[in-house]
Amino acid sequence: MEGRDAGKIKVTKKDGDVGDFKEAGGFLWRHSIQLGAKDRPERQTITVSKIAINPTIDDARFKMPAPMPAEAPKDEGHVREAR
Repeated sequence: MEGRDAGKIKVTKKDGDVGDFKEAGGFLWRHSIQLGAKDRPERQTITVSKIAINPTIDDARFKMPAPMPAEAPKDEGHVREAR
């Protein structure tokens, strides 16, 4: 990215160790990602606990939510005169 390092990859060792990569569905997937600003010591680690390839997903998860009820008009401090 613009001439800067964008990421680092762990290389497979002779003994087959692939670090934070694990096989799922015939491919190697990264299961741990460290993030942080360049030249800063602070790091955050994201750890993936499970990768599911083409899981069955219930169609109900893709339905639009019910519309929100209309808000009552706000009283803006107006005083109505009695008739």
